[in-house]
Amino acid sequence: MTLPQLDSATVDAYLARLRKPAISFSLDGLARLQQAHLRALPFHNLSLLANVGSDPVLPPAEAAVEGNIAGLGGAAHQLTPPFIALLQALGFDSWLAAASAREPGDHCVGIVQLPEGRFVVDVGGGQPYLQPFPLQGGPLAFTSHGCSFRFEHHEREGHRLLRALPGGQLTTVYRVHPAPRAYSTFGRLVRVRPHQPDGRSLLAEIQAARMTEWALAILGAGLYQRFAGGLVSTRLVMEWESLAELLHVTFGLPARLIAQAQETVRKDCPNPRSQLHPSRPGLRFILSLAVTDRAESVGELLRSLDELLGRSRRSRDTIGVLLLDNSRPQPGHDMLAPVLAEARLMGVRIVRVDARDALERLRPFQRGGLLPAELSIPIPIGASRTLQTALLHEHLRTGHLRLPHPGDGGGPVVIWMLDDDLAFRRLCETHEGLRTSPGEDLFAQAEQLWSKHPEISVVLGTFTGEPPIPGYATLQVQLHDLAGNLAAMAGLAPDALWRPGEVSRGLRDYYYDHAQGSTAHLEVVFPWMPPAPAPWRVREAFHTLCTAFGRVPHGHQVTRPLTYRPMNTLAPSRARGGNALFLDLDALVAAPYPVLRGEDGIMTRRADTLWAHITSHEPLLRLVQADLDLHHCRRLGDGSSPLSARDVDLDALRRFVEGQERGVVLSRLLEKNQAVEPRDAQREITMRRGMLARSQSGVRQELERARSLLVHPEAWWWHEPQAGASARNCLATMEQVEALLGALTALEEPSLPEQLARFACHVLEALPAWRAAWA
Repeated sequence: MTLPQLDSATVDAYLARLRKPAISFSLDGLARLQQAHLRALPFHNLSLLANVGSDPVLPPAEAAVEGNIAGLGGAAHQLTPPFIALLQALGFDSWLAAASAREPGDHCVGIVQLPEGRFVVDVGGGQPYLQPFPLQGGPLAFTSHGCSFRFEHHEREGHRLLRALPGGQLTTVYRVHPAPRAYSTFGRLVRVRPHQPDGRSLLAEIQAARMTEWALAILGAGLYQRFAGGLVSTRLVMEWESLAELLHVTFGLPARLIAQAQETVRKDCPNPRSQLHPSRPGLRFILSLAVTDRAESVGELLRSLDELLGRSRRSRDTIGVLLLDNSRPQPGHDMLAPVLAEARLMGVRIVRVDARDALERLRPFQRGGLLPAELSIPIPIGASRTLQTALLHEHLRTGHLRLPHPGDGGGPVVIWMLDDDLAFRRLCETHEGLRTSPGEDLFAQAEQLWSKHPEISVVLGTFTGEPPIPGYATLQVQLHDLAGNLAAMAGLAPDALWRPGEVSRGLRDYYYDHAQGSTAHLEVVFPWMPPAPAPWRVREAFHTLCTAFGRVPHGHQVTRPLTYRPMNTLAPSRARGGNALFLDLDALVAAPYPVLRGEDGIMTRRADTLWAHITSHEPLLRLVQADLDLHHCRRLGDGSSPLSARDVDLDALRRFVEGQERGVVLSRLLEKNQAVEPRDAQREITMRRGMLARSQSGVRQELERARSLLVHPEAWWWHEPQAGASARNCLATMEQVEALLGALTALEEPSLPEQLARFACHVLEALPAWRAAWA
């Protein structure tokens, strides 16, 4: 049985599967083809396992070619012979050869004759063999995705491939026999070794490997390992459902084939949990956050952490906190000192790093054009995330911080990156109004996700309380609610009961002025729910509404806070904010947090969203949104945006809005992961300008409506001194909102489309350099 001769249509389809690598009859050209094949097709033995019990027959090589064109991949006999057939069709002088791992001739490789000599190619071993092995000359040593190999000629064993074990010893992977072999002589490749009566050997035979330019993922013996970015993640797979989802989502294998292979294995091993690793250390967490002039918020976060640990009875040794101090220097005064002292009393392990002392770590990314060349404290959020990433990456490799470390023997570690204005609590709707509650054990929920969903790399947590968007993007809906509630209150007696109606939280993005796809959320009125327990009188509702509305110009959400709603699905998401749980450690460094300083000095925001768009395009990384809700609460003057300052700075607000809107446009440009033209940027800019103009018009209309209701001389509140004072305060707040309207313009710089398009292209072009920096 010889290899098939591929016609031109088949060759074109095969090369299309390999993403059309450049063809040249040289060692470099052969290496490009080998790498493209390894990255395009997964290795697995599911077909072998599915056929256990039937006569092992070597399938026609044509079937393997068709399978590869379809992206199926497989074991050595399904990967290497089609690759050699492709090389022959392209004009390479190549043939099949045998290799011996455990038994003579139990592996299949290819030999290629080039002007540089003869070389071994292996695309069917499920290992990162990214270059051909020379059969002449000295030995070849190489390291790829954390694995170190050596190919050499030995006096007795001949040509052999060695692999370095963790202790430094070398073990033989296989010996190569370069003589040509017919495809029909590789029948032993379709035989599955007999398994032990307890089923463990056969379960261990479920193997898969998938490689991309970023990562190598390997599944075997119930262990799922990832190698990328100089980091290694190891997760146990102890549920059949988890295994099936991992094979389907991460390795890209068909559900039907997975089910067939599992049916064979489950007959002998019905409960993998009892067979594989019955006990393991618990998961440990590093919480990472940067604090920017918000010591009070950090203190509240740590106190909520202390309460959560007390309720869950989780050992405090399983939690560590990296605190990046990004605050403006205040000579003679350390705002974080009381917070750190309180944390020590709680028994929370916390390491503080001053951003000023670590800025040198950002230099490679500044030189690479992903961050502005000049940065001062406080650095923007994108630079802050990058700096945290650099500190964490070094710690995960070396353990230099006094925090949980994968190599200290204490169990696996995950990273939970947070904003400093969050708390381990949730806001819930009750019959007495909105109430903050401690919630469930979020660490236990995270551990369940890590254990039962190995296919998930990053969990993007949800929020309650203040929506994690800038305050200027909620002015219209809150003014609409103010007017609607004032109209309802004006028609009631002040001593009447205030009975809020139903809340329309099922509307998508109900809290966001700029929501796309529907304007229904701009039409409904969200009823005011006073902070005190029900029942409420109208007089009380009016006073508390006027008081609460005074916070709106400072970026607060009053009538449409996010409340806790259980999530029953793990939906793919790019909604990255300040609540991200990294289950696969390599995901931490898979993508940058780009920041562009424009020609006018304004820096873009939305770096988290840019990161999510870039990361989501990596096939071996899966981002989902899950039920890890945290409470987001802005405080007056906490510096979260110029709207939050006690004295509104309109110029600073204009720059803030401009930076935010530029970041939104950039995220739209990077969402599709393709070459960007200035016309693409111009289209997005035009759309965002329209959104801002619509918002400005809406705010003006709602202001006039609310003001006319409030100043009506017959309104009952003007007949009560205290209520009248509340009304006057509310009118003063409206004047502040009206003053803010002038800042809600952005994206007017004429050269902006070219700047943003150029930067979006640069970010994609710089991605390989970013990733190489961590290896």
